[in-house]
Amino acid sequence: MTVYGSRMRLKELASISAPDPHSLLVKPWDTNILEDIQKGIQIANLGLNPVVDSTIIRISIPPLTSEQRQEKAKLVDQKAESAKVMARQVRTASKEEIEGKKGSSGVSEDDIHLSMIELQKITDEYISQITQFAENRKKEITTL
Repeated sequence: MTVYGSRMRLKELASISAPDPHSLLVKPWDTNILEDIQKGIQIANLGLNPVVDSTIIRISIPPLTSEQRQEKAKLVDQKAESAKVMARQVRTASKEEIEGKKGSSGVSEDDIHLSMIELQKITDEYISQITQFAENRKKEITTL
C-alpha cells in the first residue's frame, strides 16, 4: 500500500493481532493513515472487508467454502510429497557417504550393511511422520 508517499508493508505501519480464529485487528501506530490502510487492504483483493472502528481496523475472515477446503487439502498433499522427496534426497546423500567408507580401515562390510539398514529405518520413520501429519492436516481442513 502507498503511505507517506511510498509503498510500505502493513506490518511496517501497524500491529496486527488475532483475537479469535475468525478475525484480525490492525492497530496503526499513526491513526492518520487508517483510511489508507483500509483502502490498501481492499485494493489487495483478498476477499476481506476491513471496517474502521475509531483507532483500529477490524477484519472478519469468512469461512472457507468446500471448494477452497479441497484446494487447501491438495496443497497439503503437494507440500507433503515435496517433504518426502527431500527426505529421500537426504537418504541418497547419506547412502553415498556410507558407501564412500567402503575399503576404509576399521569399517567392515557388516558395519556398512547395518548403517544402510538404520538409514532406511530412519527415512521410513520420517516419511511415515510426514504422511501422518499431512493426513491430520487434511482432516482438519476438510472438517467444518
